[in-house]
Amino acid sequence: MDFIPIIPFYAVNLKRKRQDLFYIIKMIRLIKGFTIFDVPNMMTKVKSFYHQKMLKIIENDIDMANDKDQDNNKIVDILNISYILKIFYLVVVIMNIAYLTGVFWLILCEAINDFYLNIDTDREKQDAFYEAFEQETFISYNGLQNNSHRLNVIIAFYFAFTSLSTVGFGDFNPRGNFERFICAFVLLIGVAVFSYVMGNFIEIIEKFKDFHKELEDGD
Repeated sequence: MDFIPIIPFYAVNLKRKRQDLFYIIKMIRLIKGFTIFDVPNMMTKVKSFYHQKMLKIIENDIDMANDKDQDNNKIVDILNISYILKIFYLVVVIMNIAYLTGVFWLILCEAINDFYLNIDTDREKQDAFYEAFEQETFISYNGLQNNSHRLNVIIAFYFAFTSLSTVGFGDFNPRGNFERFICAFVLLIGVAVFSYVMGNFIEIIEKFKDFHKELEDGD
């Protein structure tokens, strides 16, 4: 997986010079990022930090070490940190799902223009095509053909995030029947994954509330 993203796929001669579409392969690096963001491993380091801190208290302050009213182990703080890390991890997962879906959608729309509608990459010829045939696509309707790739990725990410979260402001939407069909298939999978992640998110928040409720009852 570390080797695949550095393969020079851009050297492959694609139709209409669409070698930049190969950059989607670099998304494999996200898997590496998820393995680095390992909550149990991070919590082990947090526990080790608080344990070393407790040992210093025992060594330097005998009265505080023997005080049964003091939470020298900082169990509450450790559990709070674990909940925060789990929530942050889910936020990262949701953002990456939306980003991956958005980039996939953008590449798909460009592929539709290139191979399905057979539109030339030249901007003037594209505009002439749209005026002559009045064929609207996601790219032409929103004027994305005049934007930079970076701006288009941001727009695609925004479109995917609002769609997957079932908000759907409607400012960006598929235009042609082929785009609607593909978008329906993507959203069918995306909404299911997004709902699963949000379900875990709500479950963590409920556990967090129940934990602090038990602490208040104990006090």
